[in-house]
Amino acid sequence: MNPAYHSYNLIKIRQAIPALLQTHHCHPVIYLNGPGGTQVPRCVPEAMSHYLLETNSNLGAPFSASIKTGKIMEEARRAAAAFFNARDWREISFGQNMTSVVFNFSRALSNTWQPGDNIILTELDHDSNVSPWVMAAREKGVEIRYWPVNLEGMTLDLEDLEPLLDSRTRLLAVTMASNLVGSIINIKEAVRIAKQVEAHVFIDVTHACAHLSIDVQELGCDSMACSAYKFSGPHLGILYGRLEVMQLIPAYKVPHAADLCPSKWEQGTQNFEALAGLVAILKYKAGMAGNGDLTTANLHAAMQMIFNYERKLIQRFLEGLSSFPALAEWDRYGLFNVGTDVNARTPTFSFRIPGQTPEETTRWFAEEGVFTASGHFHCSGVINKLGLDELGGVWRLGFAYYTTIEEIDRLLEKMNQYAQSARVLNSTCILTQ
Repeated sequence: MNPAYHSYNLIKIRQAIPALLQTHHCHPVIYLNGPGGTQVPRCVPEAMSHYLLETNSNLGAPFSASIKTGKIMEEARRAAAAFFNARDWREISFGQNMTSVVFNFSRALSNTWQPGDNIILTELDHDSNVSPWVMAAREKGVEIRYWPVNLEGMTLDLEDLEPLLDSRTRLLAVTMASNLVGSIINIKEAVRIAKQVEAHVFIDVTHACAHLSIDVQELGCDSMACSAYKFSGPHLGILYGRLEVMQLIPAYKVPHAADLCPSKWEQGTQNFEALAGLVAILKYKAGMAGNGDLTTANLHAAMQMIFNYERKLIQRFLEGLSSFPALAEWDRYGLFNVGTDVNARTPTFSFRIPGQTPEETTRWFAEEGVFTASGHFHCSGVINKLGLDELGGVWRLGFAYYTTIEEIDRLLEKMNQYAQSARVLNSTCILTQ
């Protein structure tokens, strides 16, 4: 059947995820901490367990377990290549997590820089796509320039990028979507602008990969990274790099490690059970829109279905907030400035509640069985610019492909209760019934 004709089977999706069946005070729990990691279908730990119990071995030996491990590793590369529409499975390598991958890759890429060069980072990015590049640039005597966040829209304006570029710009490192406020960046156009000066473009898709179809060929980026646990996979870092680019960059590695892609980018023995889990989650996603075959068509159709469904969740939440007379008080720092265009954001929202720390807010909701999160979420650029670092950051919630409309309604009800409680100093923050 053509993937376009598949319906979004939310009941089947939720039945496959055991964590969603938990209860708290006799009520089902609501996982709204998706930006920090999504819940996994049982096929993922089952695949990991099967590998450890029946196929556990290192690579390179002539016996069956080692041969099967090699096949699992190649299957994982091919699956991830299909997910991101990479041209070649050799463009996919793995690591501990996205942060580790970037630290490793930044050290290698920076060996191609010279004093007088410059790199461009952003104020919107997670620190994992900032700090490794900052450290590398300082070691090489390279200037660091920042693409500023527009606080009016909590985004990166393209007109602010071009003036930062010149013939000595060696890197643009930018996120595809903000893990703090959910804004989606026009990456394709940013790549086009950066390529005018032949800068290397590295994209962080760690937040975006849970919500958007990602086509590296269409985007035109040189390299990209994410962590699989953001899209219901295991804790595993994934690095994509255009083969013709990555082959020319000397890898940061031990002497006897491989010299060719993709292995040259991988530090030591890989987490083979996690690779088995990665294959399992991508087969699961492919099955949402097709027959389960690990093809780009199936995977991108599934991600489009997820994107369309999450628009309904965002719309429901925004409609509920529209009757919240003191939303301005809850959002006095402008974190909600991403706006009401449901296509311009992921289902991720951050707030500051008057009279309460984000941690206090998170604890209150946790006691009510609504699992959210608090902190700065390693988004130092925005948090520091708003002066929120020493104030505990923000209260963040995020929906996922398994969130229900009923859970959104229950969240809004709990927000109303919290606003009316004695713990909140501003007693006018009440949702209209």
